[in-house]
Amino acid sequence: MKKILAIVLAAVMMMSAMAVTVSAADTKVMLEIGPDVFTLYQSPQVDVNASGTYTFTATAPTSIRGSSTGTFIGIKVVTGNNPQPTAIPDGTTFTVKSVKCDDAEVSFNADKATYTIANGNLDFILKLLEYGYSENIFDGEVPAFTTIEVVVDVVYPGDEAPAADETPAADEAPAADEAPAADETPAADETPAADETPAADEAPAETAPAPNTGLALAVIPAVMALAAVVVSKKH
Repeated sequence: MKKILAIVLAAVMMMSAMAVTVSAADTKVMLEIGPDVFTLYQSPQVDVNASGTYTFTATAPTSIRGSSTGTFIGIKVVTGNNPQPTAIPDGTTFTVKSVKCDDAEVSFNADKATYTIANGNLDFILKLLEYGYSENIFDGEVPAFTTIEVVVDVVYPGDEAPAADETPAADEAPAADEAPAADETPAADETPAADETPAADEAPAETAPAPNTGLALAVIPAVMALAAVVVSKKH
């Protein structure tokens, strides 16, 4: 009986240790590769604790035939087909920016190259077409390799978009809108010479001879009086 209890206790302790290993979530992740899911090799862990660009490099002891449907490439938290709990917040995106197999660039489908963390788990499979999985971000065949480098952009929720969206030069310097020369210097409106110096109104030359008209009117009575005197003398 004591032997059975000891075995049960040992089994419980082992399961508890495994549970702690799997559930001890942090922000460290790694790149895992292999010729199949039973033979896997890992990159060093990288602490993805903030938005940024991260590089993962994994190396296998022998060449991996990348065109095989069983070839495994993935960004994982722990090795193998286990739960992948992470402390990286839900909504964080992992976007593959480049892949090199033995220094040779490999093309991939950008529409399939983004993974969003959900339910506290990170299990980004880049390639595996067996055992019920159909993930494959690559456009064509992946060449055979021993070393693979994957560069990933990580964006935490609320952080800014990639640099290409941050510098829209055309929008920031609309020269044509900022200096509308025609509207700012309407010369014709500011210097209406004809209205400001109406010579005809300020100097009405036609009314100047008024004094001459008055003199003529004053002479008329004197002439009439002189004529009356002459007439009276004649008589």
